[in-house]
Amino acid sequence: MITRISPVFAIVLLLAAAAEDSTPPSALDIFRLLPVTIFENTPEGISEGEKQTLIENSRTGLWRLIPVDSDELRVESRPDADSSVTVRLFHGRGMTVAAEGAQTRDTCALELWVHDDRHRLTPYPLPPDPLLRDFFGPDNHPPAGLDHSIRICLAADVLRAYPLFTGPGGPTAVSLDNAVFFRWTGGGFEKAVLPLAALQRGEQPGTDAEPPRNAP
Repeated sequence: MITRISPVFAIVLLLAAAAEDSTPPSALDIFRLLPVTIFENTPEGISEGEKQTLIENSRTGLWRLIPVDSDELRVESRPDADSSVTVRLFHGRGMTVAAEGAQTRDTCALELWVHDDRHRLTPYPLPPDPLLRDFFGPDNHPPAGLDHSIRICLAADVLRAYPLFTGPGGPTAVSLDNAVFFRWTGGGFEKAVLPLAALQRGEQPGTDAEPPRNAP
Protein backbone atom coordinates (compact mmCIF):
# COMPACT_ATOMS: atom_id res chain seq x y z
CA MET A 1 0.00 0.00 0.00
CA ILE A 2 1.39 3.38 -1.01
CA THR A 3 0.69 6.31 1.32
CA ARG A 4 0.30 9.60 -0.46
CA ILE A 5 1.48 12.78 1.27
CA SER A 6 -0.57 15.84 0.49
CA PRO A 7 1.32 18.80 -1.01
CA VAL A 8 0.37 20.98 1.97
CA PHE A 9 1.75 18.44 4.46
CA ALA A 10 4.91 18.09 2.39
CA ILE A 11 5.42 21.86 2.50
CA VAL A 12 4.94 21.84 6.28
CA LEU A 13 7.59 19.13 6.62
CA LEU A 14 10.00 21.07 4.43
CA LEU A 15 9.44 24.28 6.40
CA ALA A 16 9.95 22.46 9.70
CA ALA A 17 13.16 20.88 8.43
CA ALA A 18 14.41 24.24 7.17
CA ALA A 19 13.61 25.90 10.51
CA GLU A 20 15.43 23.17 12.39
CA ASP A 21 18.41 23.45 10.04
CA SER A 22 18.56 27.24 10.53
CA THR A 23 18.64 27.05 14.33
CA PRO A 24 21.90 28.63 15.49
CA PRO A 25 24.30 26.09 17.01
CA SER A 26 24.95 26.19 20.72
CA ALA A 27 28.37 26.47 22.32
CA LEU A 28 28.15 22.78 23.19
CA ASP A 29 27.30 21.90 19.57
CA ILE A 30 30.41 23.76 18.44
CA PHE A 31 32.57 22.27 21.17
CA ARG A 32 31.68 18.79 19.91
CA LEU A 33 33.09 19.72 16.48
CA LEU A 34 36.20 21.58 17.59
CA PRO A 35 39.61 19.88 17.52
CA VAL A 36 41.52 19.58 20.79
CA THR A 37 44.43 21.76 19.61
CA ILE A 38 43.62 24.67 21.93
CA PHE A 39 44.23 22.36 24.92
CA GLU A 40 47.83 22.01 23.80
CA ASN A 41 48.31 25.45 25.37
CA THR A 42 47.48 24.07 28.82
CA PRO A 43 49.70 21.88 31.04
CA GLU A 44 46.94 19.29 31.34
CA GLY A 45 46.07 18.82 27.67
CA ILE A 46 43.23 16.57 26.54
CA SER A 47 42.74 13.69 24.14
CA GLU A 48 39.80 13.20 21.79
CA GLY A 49 38.61 10.32 23.95
CA GLU A 50 38.81 12.36 27.14
CA LYS A 51 36.97 15.22 25.44
CA GLN A 52 34.14 12.86 24.51
CA THR A 53 33.95 11.65 28.12
CA LEU A 54 33.88 15.29 29.25
CA ILE A 55 30.92 16.04 26.95
CA GLU A 56 29.01 12.97 28.12
CA ASN A 57 29.72 13.22 31.86
CA SER A 58 30.59 16.93 32.35
CA ARG A 59 33.85 15.92 34.03
CA THR A 60 36.96 13.81 33.71
CA GLY A 61 39.90 13.25 35.99
CA LEU A 62 41.45 16.55 34.87
CA TRP A 63 38.59 18.72 33.60
CA ARG A 64 35.03 19.83 34.34
CA LEU A 65 32.58 21.31 31.82
CA ILE A 66 30.50 24.30 32.91
CA PRO A 67 27.75 25.49 30.52
CA VAL A 68 27.20 29.25 30.91
CA ASP A 69 24.44 29.78 28.34
CA SER A 70 23.68 28.75 24.77
CA ASP A 71 26.51 30.94 23.45
CA GLU A 72 29.19 30.14 26.00
CA LEU A 73 30.70 27.24 27.87
CA ARG A 74 33.75 26.95 30.05
CA VAL A 75 36.06 24.01 30.72
CA GLU A 76 38.12 24.28 33.91
CA SER A 77 40.95 22.11 35.13
CA ARG A 78 40.42 20.15 38.31
CA PRO A 79 40.71 20.72 41.18
CA ASP A 80 41.92 24.35 41.19
CA ALA A 81 40.88 25.77 37.79
CA ASP A 82 44.49 26.81 37.10
CA SER A 83 43.74 26.29 33.41
CA SER A 84 40.56 26.99 31.49
CA VAL A 85 39.20 26.86 27.97
CA THR A 86 36.20 28.99 27.00
CA VAL A 87 34.05 28.71 23.88
CA ARG A 88 32.17 31.91 23.00
CA LEU A 89 29.90 32.22 19.96
CA PHE A 90 29.47 35.36 17.88
CA HIS A 91 26.46 35.30 15.54
CA GLY A 92 26.42 37.36 12.38
CA ARG A 93 24.99 37.66 8.93
CA GLY A 94 24.56 34.04 7.87
CA MET A 95 27.40 32.72 10.00
CA THR A 96 28.51 31.86 13.50
CA VAL A 97 32.08 32.50 14.59
CA ALA A 98 33.38 30.52 17.55
CA ALA A 99 36.18 31.95 19.67
CA GLU A 100 38.00 29.31 21.69
CA GLY A 101 40.35 30.76 24.26
CA ALA A 102 42.76 28.99 26.59
CA GLN A 103 43.92 30.71 29.78
CA THR A 104 46.56 29.55 32.25
CA ARG A 105 48.42 31.29 35.04
CA ASP A 106 51.15 32.34 32.62
CA THR A 107 49.67 32.77 29.17
CA CYS A 108 46.66 32.68 26.88
CA ALA A 109 45.92 31.40 23.40
CA LEU A 110 43.09 31.93 20.93
CA GLU A 111 41.58 30.09 17.98
CA LEU A 112 38.72 31.37 15.81
CA TRP A 113 36.46 29.11 13.75
CA VAL A 114 33.49 29.77 11.46
CA HIS A 115 30.52 27.39 11.36
CA ASP A 116 28.67 27.04 8.05
CA ASP A 117 25.18 25.79 7.18
CA ARG A 118 26.59 22.29 6.52
CA HIS A 119 27.74 22.08 10.13
CA ARG A 120 31.39 22.31 9.18
CA LEU A 121 34.07 24.31 10.96
CA THR A 122 36.86 26.10 9.15
CA PRO A 123 39.53 28.40 10.61
CA TYR A 124 38.61 32.07 10.82
CA PRO A 125 41.44 34.64 10.67
CA LEU A 126 42.50 36.41 13.83
CA PRO A 127 42.35 40.21 13.70
CA PRO A 128 45.60 41.85 12.60
CA ASP A 129 47.88 42.96 15.43
CA PRO A 130 47.14 46.53 16.52
CA LEU A 131 49.79 49.21 16.27
CA LEU A 132 52.04 49.43 19.31
CA ARG A 133 51.22 53.12 19.69
CA ASP A 134 47.54 52.19 20.22
CA PHE A 135 48.50 51.22 23.77
CA PHE A 136 50.00 54.63 24.59
CA GLY A 137 48.52 58.08 25.07
CA PRO A 138 49.71 61.19 23.23
CA ASP A 139 52.15 62.09 26.03
CA ASN A 140 53.58 58.58 26.37
CA HIS A 141 55.65 56.65 23.84
CA PRO A 142 56.62 53.01 23.28
CA PRO A 143 59.93 52.32 25.03
CA ALA A 144 63.07 52.13 22.96
CA GLY A 145 65.41 49.17 23.12
CA LEU A 146 62.76 46.58 23.91
CA ASP A 147 61.39 43.83 21.69
CA HIS A 148 57.66 43.32 21.72
CA SER A 149 54.99 40.93 20.56
CA ILE A 150 51.19 41.10 20.62
CA ARG A 151 49.00 38.40 22.10
CA ILE A 152 45.24 38.37 21.45
CA CYS A 153 43.06 36.68 24.07
CA LEU A 154 39.37 35.98 24.59
CA ALA A 155 37.95 38.36 27.20
CA ALA A 156 34.26 37.65 27.86
CA ASP A 157 32.35 38.97 24.81
CA VAL A 158 35.32 40.70 23.15
CA LEU A 159 38.88 39.92 22.14
CA ARG A 160 41.67 41.81 23.88
CA ALA A 161 45.21 42.47 22.68
CA TYR A 162 48.14 42.48 25.11
CA PRO A 163 51.60 43.79 24.28
CA LEU A 164 54.45 41.76 25.75
CA PHE A 165 57.83 43.47 26.10
CA THR A 166 61.20 41.77 26.39
CA GLY A 167 64.53 43.35 27.31
CA PRO A 168 68.02 41.97 27.87
CA GLY A 169 66.92 40.61 31.24
CA GLY A 170 63.74 38.97 29.98
CA PRO A 171 60.06 40.02 30.24
CA THR A 172 59.76 43.71 31.11
CA ALA A 173 56.81 45.58 32.61
CA VAL A 174 55.83 48.75 30.76
CA SER A 175 53.27 51.35 31.81
CA LEU A 176 50.38 51.54 29.33
CA ASP A 177 47.65 54.11 28.83
CA ASN A 178 45.09 52.25 26.72
CA ALA A 179 43.49 48.85 26.37
CA VAL A 180 42.91 47.54 22.85
CA PHE A 181 39.90 45.34 22.10
CA PHE A 182 38.23 43.81 19.08
CA ARG A 183 34.42 43.96 19.17
CA TRP A 184 32.16 41.75 17.08
CA THR A 185 30.08 43.81 14.64
CA GLY A 186 28.04 41.00 13.08
CA GLY A 187 30.36 40.74 10.12
CA GLY A 188 33.81 40.78 11.68
CA PHE A 189 35.92 42.08 14.56
CA GLU A 190 36.49 45.82 14.80
CA LYS A 191 39.30 47.41 16.81
CA ALA A 192 38.37 49.62 19.76
CA VAL A 193 40.82 51.57 21.92
CA LEU A 194 39.76 52.41 25.47
CA PRO A 195 41.77 54.37 28.06
CA LEU A 196 42.68 52.19 31.01
CA ALA A 197 41.19 54.80 33.34
CA ALA A 198 37.83 54.41 31.59
CA LEU A 199 38.13 50.63 31.75
CA GLN A 200 38.72 50.81 35.48
CA ARG A 201 35.52 52.83 35.81
CA GLY A 202 33.64 49.95 34.25
CA GLU A 203 33.14 51.39 30.76
CA GLN A 204 32.71 49.19 27.73
CA PRO A 205 33.60 47.54 25.30
CA GLY A 206 33.54 44.49 27.57
CA THR A 207 34.39 42.76 30.78
CA ASP A 208 38.11 42.57 31.25
CA ALA A 209 39.86 39.22 31.51
CA GLU A 210 42.89 38.56 33.68
CA PRO A 211 45.98 39.17 31.57
CA PRO A 212 48.80 36.70 31.21
CA ARG A 213 51.21 36.94 34.15
CA ASN A 214 54.01 38.33 32.01
CA ALA A 215 51.79 40.96 30.42
CA PRO A 216 52.01 44.54 31.70
